[in-house]
Amino acid sequence: MGLLSRIQEYKKSYRNFISVMIGIRKLNKTMDVILKDGTSHTWTFDQVLQYILFASYIKKSNVVDCFDGKSEYLQFNYGDTKLIFYGARNDGDIGGIFGSEDYKILKPENEIVIDIGANIGDSPIYFALNKAKYVIPLEPYPTTFNLAVQNIKVNNLNDKITILNSGYGKHQK
Repeated sequence: MGLLSRIQEYKKSYRNFISVMIGIRKLNKTMDVILKDGTSHTWTFDQVLQYILFASYIKKSNVVDCFDGKSEYLQFNYGDTKLIFYGARNDGDIGGIFGSEDYKILKPENEIVIDIGANIGDSPIYFALNKAKYVIPLEPYPTTFNLAVQNIKVNNLNDKITILNSGYGKHQK
């Protein structure tokens, strides 16, 4: 990424992009940031970089916010719907699913979707928002299963999605 592209990414993300870029250059441990919607935060170096990543790979969607003091989340607009995802920093594929819409080819409208490997619930939420009749995701790992349950609930999709803490495969570990 060239310098002009990098400046554009910061400018799209932060109102105070110049001071944020200076803070990154100086390797500041924490920085005061002002997002495009005017909200102010004090974030760690890693959080500042993570937000830039979220904002760059969710180009069609508007990244609104991420990281409150206690937990990390990603909040963005997908069409007219405000979405919140916990666990997106380390798991899921928010950029592929909602940014480049990798699953658009599947056409879930009016279908019952069985999603094997739901991870943090990003793909089942995508299918539900794209007019699937109902979504039944499977996620075997307890940590990501719990994040998926939380994400489905916080996005008010319990009536369209029933997640199972299970997997599908030949061998049990």
